[in-house]
Amino acid sequence: MLNLSSSNSNKKDKEVIIGSFINATLSSNDLFGLDWFEFDPKIKQDIWHALYFFNDKDKLQLQAQLKWGLNEVASKRFSSIAIDKRYAPISEKAAKNILFFLKRGIKYDLSVVLAGVKNSLSAFWDNIAESDIQYIINKVIEIYKENVSGGFMPKLQEFLLDEMQFTDFQITKLYGQYAQVIDFSVKKKFPLGAHEDKEINDFKNPLLINSLFETRKLINSIVEKQGSIDEIKVELNTNLKINKFQRYMYRLDQNRLAANRRRIIQKIGALSENLTPMNILKLELWEECKGTCPYSGVSIPLDILFTERTQIIYIHPWSESLNDSNFNKTLCLYETSLKVGESTPFEYFNTHLPQEWDTVVRRASELFSNTKEYPSNTKNLENS
Repeated sequence: MLNLSSSNSNKKDKEVIIGSFINATLSSNDLFGLDWFEFDPKIKQDIWHALYFFNDKDKLQLQAQLKWGLNEVASKRFSSIAIDKRYAPISEKAAKNILFFLKRGIKYDLSVVLAGVKNSLSAFWDNIAESDIQYIINKVIEIYKENVSGGFMPKLQEFLLDEMQFTDFQITKLYGQYAQVIDFSVKKKFPLGAHEDKEINDFKNPLLINSLFETRKLINSIVEKQGSIDEIKVELNTNLKINKFQRYMYRLDQNRLAANRRRIIQKIGALSENLTPMNILKLELWEECKGTCPYSGVSIPLDILFTERTQIIYIHPWSESLNDSNFNKTLCLYETSLKVGESTPFEYFNTHLPQEWDTVVRRASELFSNTKEYPSNTKNLENS
């Protein structure tokens, strides 16, 4: 991982790292071979789109022969490639449109709607003033809040047709309009009964069944005591599908994190420093990188840790990754943080100090090595 003969990583012994199925398949000798990696990105995109969206194998085979020059045998194998439809459910264009609004701090569901507006305007969007873009954003959010319980797409379409002079064709280019539920009734409480219990028990996942029963019980209890609920937002835990042993190991890790946090808080108190989230995170990152700035290799003494001379910096810039987790953060001396700016470690050293990059990689491997408090916590700077 870090081109070292001896290093630590967070890959478990029996963990399987799945590579790129598409690249591996299309670069095989009986298809495009290694030439696949030299193809123009537009050609690669066209090939992927054909594999993803063609439903007729015969037409796909013919396309492979006429457009990409595959012979009879190769084109037949090409047409038999099965792509998991759960992968990349939206196009690259749609993803870029959605990301435009996510970077502005707008939540995903509204970003999808706004991305549809951007898509409908096509090239005209590039000539819209920033003040007008902000007006559109504010107006869409306002329409959503006013009509969230009854379906806001009709109201949005009305706004786009009347005020923005959209055509009927432009309306058809909006994202997610057919998935919008318009006609539904709102119940005060979750209904109880044999039929409702059966609907829950029809799910095959025991953990999900228990969660639904407990959620129904909790929400009904809240409604009885506090009155009707205006809105419920549900976030599914990413660990919902893991098995019993994996959940046990997850709980052990959470207990370890909680114990470590209590120890950090006690240590800050003993140092007579202010108990703030910033200081807690600084001390955690300081211990993790063994009291050393991973960029410069300079030791960070405790007496400057809680001052502005020591900064928390994103390994992969927030503006590009939108990753605010602690795994994407480390400590850096103030002077160095000014130089790094919005660059990844590789970008910064490759541009300014290329001769030091190998040293930085080795130092990162040593600083972020496995410890009792921070097990398997190697931060991958090489690919950042």
